[in-house]
This record gives sequence, structure tokens and C-alpha cells, in this order.
Amino acid sequence: MPEHLVLRIPQVYSAYRLFVDAELVAAVGTVAAAPDEAQPDYGERRVLLTNPGPEIELMFHVSNYSARAAGFPRAIELGTPDAIAHRHALGLISNGALAGGLILIGISQLALFLLRRDETAYLFFGLATAAWGLQTIISGQLLSYAGWHLPIHIARPLDGFSALAAASMSLLFLSALFPRDLPFRYVRWVMLCLVIYVGVALLGSEMARSVIVGWLLYVVVGLMSLALIAVFRAWRRGEPDAGLFLLAGGIIALTACLQIYWFNAAGTREAVASLGALLAVGLQSMVLARRYARAFAHSRQLEKSLRRANQLKDEFLVNTSHELRTPLHAMIGLAEALPHRNDRKLAEGLNWIATSGHRLTRLVDDILDFTRLKYDDLAIERRQTRIEPLVHGVLGVCQPLLGTRPVALKADIEANLPAVQADPDRLHQVLFNLIGNAIKFTDRGQITVCVARAGDVVAVEVADTGLGIAQEDWPRLQQPYEQGRAAEGRGGLGLGLAITRRILELHGADMQVHSVPDQGTRIRFELPVAEGPGETTASASAAIAATRTADYPPPQEEPHRPKAPAS
Repeated sequence: MPEHLVLRIPQVYSAYRLFVDAELVAAVGTVAAAPDEAQPDYGERRVLLTNPGPEIELMFHVSNYSARAAGFPRAIELGTPDAIAHRHALGLISNGALAGGLILIGISQLALFLLRRDETAYLFFGLATAAWGLQTIISGQLLSYAGWHLPIHIARPLDGFSALAAASMSLLFLSALFPRDLPFRYVRWVMLCLVIYVGVALLGSEMARSVIVGWLLYVVVGLMSLALIAVFRAWRRGEPDAGLFLLAGGIIALTACLQIYWFNAAGTREAVASLGALLAVGLQSMVLARRYARAFAHSRQLEKSLRRANQLKDEFLVNTSHELRTPLHAMIGLAEALPHRNDRKLAEGLNWIATSGHRLTRLVDDILDFTRLKYDDLAIERRQTRIEPLVHGVLGVCQPLLGTRPVALKADIEANLPAVQADPDRLHQVLFNLIGNAIKFTDRGQITVCVARAGDVVAVEVADTGLGIAQEDWPRLQQPYEQGRAAEGRGGLGLGLAITRRILELHGADMQVHSVPDQGTRIRFELPVAEGPGETTASASAAIAATRTADYPPPQEEPHRPKAPAS
């Protein structure tokens, strides 16, 4: 007979006192003959027996008024201290690994659901595994071993709720995976079990709660059995994930059989249960992983199809634009070449034809430029460029676009301005788009182009007193083929700002926008100063010499009203 033995009492419902050879050695809760005097509790106790004799008399005083089944849910163990410690450690490790694995899997699945809200399977599987992990922590008394003894009036209801929630969420998970065989409109009623349990736990007695949770678990387990039959039908029909679920169900059944076989080997029984549970959950996680892989492959295929469709669209626009340019130029040339002499009506008609042709040509050019920018095929030839003639030239071209609107065009250019390092043609296009947009959205007031040196850069700002841009519209307006609400009925394709922003980016510049609705818009960009005098066209030199600050008032009479440029 060993010198020392340890008696391990895992749990007794619901309060007890233990006497060994007529001596009180352990107690849990308060044992009483009346319900009002009894106090239930839980917790493992280990009693060290020194120099035990050949016979040991054990006497338990047990009282139970809160659980549907009184007595010993788990077998009492007697052995040497090392053997008991080994079994305890094995059970603690297996329960801890099971609970930790389940909770980690649950958190990961809930995180996936936050990324893909339309996939409710991740939500239900995450809740099921997290609830199962919580139930393992409570039933395995892991918190007590860690030094945190949860009060019994919280631990018992939470234990029942987590077990019921795990089973209910598992059923909803199957419904999300196999909606044809398990329609959600029927399966969702399993949530009624949780509602009933919560109501009884809050309003009923401990005994009523213990009884109802048993019957509700029977109901949910029965529904799970019917659900597995539906999954078997899905497997017979060829559903790709049904086989893995049936294999997971087989592993759980095999685990139950092995637990019965090793019923008296507590440590082995717990280890087998934990391993079987983790394998079953791992197979269910594999189902979700396979679904995610299939969805990802499908999305990649859709992406390729969309890219191909987008490429075909761009090719169509480019080809169509090239085909349109020839007849447009011919139309403009004929309209401008036809003699009209003193026929005012004919002159107005030919002028409208030429103006419309120029407008369509600019739209076609915008489409071609945007396509080139999209595929980085637009060449930028930066060289020393004088910005004054470009500003005056664009303002002169845009002035007729005002028609009879009371809007003044102004140029405020700093004297002795150095040249900038830029592509003059593309800089002309940027100025034309910005000033043209300002004209299109300004019905009265003024449009001012300010150019001034700021250190090593030259700052250009186009300011207007027009409709302005709402803050929520600005990110969308930077995208191609997008226009704000104020653009309704004012024409354009919505390409001007996108092209302007991209051209400035190729110059290493940012387009800064400040706008207040109904007050106006200011758009600013900066270009680096170039060394040397810069290029100046002969026609623009006179304008520079004549004035640095110029006004372009609207004409008193404007019979011809060409429309604003595309944006």
C-alpha cells in the first residue's frame, strides 16, 4: 500500500460534504435538508490520504435543489499523487487546447464575416465554435484552475446557454451551406430554443432552468440528426462539400464510441474527446476554406473577363474616335470654306456647324487622350516654356464661350515671370480644361487666372465665382466619365478633370482644389522653374509686351454662341 493516496472529486451536484473514516475532509457549497438553507456550488477537490489502511470509508452528504440530476456526473478517482497529477494535467491540456482552438477558429471566422457580410456561413460557424469553446471552458472548470471562480448563478446558466447556442448555430451553419436542402425559413425557428432558455433562466428557478435546458438540447440534437440526413441527400446529389460534413459527423460518432470504451480511463477519454472535436471542427473549417477558394477563383475569372471587356471598350472608343476625326475635319473645313458673303442667316448656320464640329473634335480628342493616359501611352515632352502666352492665348480662345453672360475673364500674371519646365501643348490643354470648366459653371461674376512665382516653382490658380463643388462630389469627379449634380444640362463627358489631373501627375504636380458650393472654386497647381528664357511664340510675344494684367470682358453682342469645352 503506498504511503500517500489522493482522492479526486471532479464535481458533485449540487452541494456535498465528504467524510473519510468519519472525518470531514472536503466540502462544496452548503448541504441542507431544506431548499432555502442549501447553497449550491461547484469545483474540484483533491484530498490527500496519508498512510491509508486496506479499507477506506467514504461518506458523502449531498443535497440538490438546482440540478435535474443529483450525484456524480464524473467518476471519483483514487491513485497516487503522481498518477492523479498526470491525469489532471492531461485533462487540463486537452480541454485548454480544445477551448483555445475553438475560440481562435471562431474569431477568425467572425473576422472573415466582417470582410464578407453576404457570407452568413462564416457568421454561424464562428458563433458555433466560439460558443463551443466557451462551453468547454466552463464545463472543464478552466477558469477555476486559473484562480477565477465564476459564481454558480452565472456559471450554470452560461454553461447551458453556450451548449444550446453551439448546437443551434451549427444547425444554422448547415442551412447556410445547403440552403436547397435546409431552407433557412424553416431552420431559423431553432433560435426559439435560445429565447425560451433565456426566458426561463431569467424568470424561472434553477431547477426549472436545468430541466428545460435538457429538453431543449434533445430537441436541437434531434434537429441536427434530421439535418445530417438532408446533408446526406445533398452528398448523393453531388454537392462538393457534403462529403466532408458527413466525415466530420462520423468522427464525432467514433469519438463517442471511444469515450465509452475508455470510460474508466479519464485522461485518455478526455484526450480522445478533444482530438475528435478538433478534427471535426477542422474538417468544417476546410469546407469554408474550399468555398472561399472557389469564390476567389470565380472572382479572378470575373476580373479577367471585366479587364478584357474594358480593353475591348477602349479599343472600340479609340477606333471609333479615329473614324470620327476625318469626317469632322471635313465638315469643319467645308463649313469654314463655303462662301456666305452677306447672307447673315447662312453665315450663322455655317458658324454653328463649324462650332459644333470643333466641340465634337475636342470630345474625340479627350477620349483619345484619356485612353493614352490610361495605358501610359501619352508622351510628355517637358522643356522650357513661357506660361504667359499660354494663359493669354487660352483666355482669348475661351472668351467667346461666355456668350452674353455677365462674366469677366481676368489674367493676373506676375511681372518678370521665369519659364517653367513643362510640355507646352499639354499645359495648354490643362489651362483650356480648367478655364473651360470655370466658364461652364459660372453664370455671373468673374474668372481669374493668377500666375506667380513661389520659390522654385510657379503657381497657377484658376478661380471662379460659379456654382462650386460639393465636398462629397469631389472624389467622384476625379474619376473618368463622372460629373457632379451641377453638371446636369451643361454638356460634357466628365473627362476634363480626370485628364487634367493625370497630365499634372505626369509633370510631377498635384491639383489642389478648394471649393464652396454657390460661392466658387479655386484650382491650383505648381510647376518647377526652368533655367533659361524659355520658349515664346511670335504671336504671343506682343501680348506679353503689352500687358501683364489683362481683362477679357464679354462682348456686348454675341450672335454666335459656341458651347463650353468637354469636361
